[in-house]
Amino acid sequence: MGNQTSTSGRSAVNQEVRLNSLGMAGARLSELLDSLDTNQDANLAKKRAFVRWPFRTESLHLSLKQPGGTNSAVKVAGRNLSSGGMSVLHRSFLHLGTQCVVKLPQTWGGTRDVDGVVARCRHVAGVVHEIGIRFSHQIEVRDFIESKEQSYLFTRESVTPEAVTGAIMHVDDSALDRTIVQRFLKDTSVSLTGVNTVADALNRATPQLDLIITDFQLSDGTAPELISGLRQKGVLSPVLLLTADTSKSIAEQARTAGVIAILSKPLAKEELVRVVAEFLITSEEDADAGSAPGGDEILREQFLTELKAAAGKLEEALTADNAARCKMICLQLKGTAAGFGFQRVADQAARVLQLVDQTQNVADNIKPVQELIALCNRVRG
Repeated sequence: MGNQTSTSGRSAVNQEVRLNSLGMAGARLSELLDSLDTNQDANLAKKRAFVRWPFRTESLHLSLKQPGGTNSAVKVAGRNLSSGGMSVLHRSFLHLGTQCVVKLPQTWGGTRDVDGVVARCRHVAGVVHEIGIRFSHQIEVRDFIESKEQSYLFTRESVTPEAVTGAIMHVDDSALDRTIVQRFLKDTSVSLTGVNTVADALNRATPQLDLIITDFQLSDGTAPELISGLRQKGVLSPVLLLTADTSKSIAEQARTAGVIAILSKPLAKEELVRVVAEFLITSEEDADAGSAPGGDEILREQFLTELKAAAGKLEEALTADNAARCKMICLQLKGTAAGFGFQRVADQAARVLQLVDQTQNVADNIKPVQELIALCNRVRG
């Protein structure tokens, strides 16, 4: 009897220390994931709406609401992640349609509960099953995956150029490079303004610009100098750096200045269109249309007006580095946006609120604040 009790105790301990239901970690788990990546069907990627990025995590907490109404919790291993869902590995079958909540670790610390539903379950080998989870609302992948200095995390697998619309300024002292960008974007619905100096850019830039693309070194200044001048003028549009200099020093200077993404020259047409679409309204994406509680359209229109106003207030808070003002606006958006169907706005507001609360300033959080402003401005009336 004593031996049986001891064995049972050890079994219970083993279950507790397991990182996931497979009991796999380290090299064994990496080998399994490598095999899955090698043998994946390339044709499936073309059919997906969102890009799947590697998200190799040894242990994720997954809460399940079983068809019978009972709740359970398991630990699974992460494989990949996209704006619309993720793939995890589990030791048993899960019914399609099972509601679930996964705790995703955020890049700045802590976790976020993301609601979803089991959309796919396939047997891999032995006890290993790959579970596809479709999220109830799209997430911002960059909240959970750190991108490398010279890489950009696309969210869409592909983009129809004609669906991309917005106002862009391109700053480059090379006439050839300006022509290349113009040619690459000619099939879109983008309004493109090309300039060749920092002075001309500052003279012509307005807050209505959806995106600014610039080289780092210009004839009369640098990208950081351009960004500083834009911010002083009240132009808080996201800035994308397009440069042939991929050194770490340039990347660090650009990030410090507030560049939201860095792309290296030479650039392929598809890559430019995809990254531009990340910041502009497209008819394909979830440029939130939203809905009012109870279907009250008057209430909805009032909220849309306030959402646009919130974008302007956030710009003012960013310019003045007013943390208290920024937190108040984010708190309001966090509390109301989801109720009108703008879940991504609510999530981003919560993210900014947490970051500004940690740093007690807005200046250290330019990028996430700009992303929130862009989301507010992208709503449909």
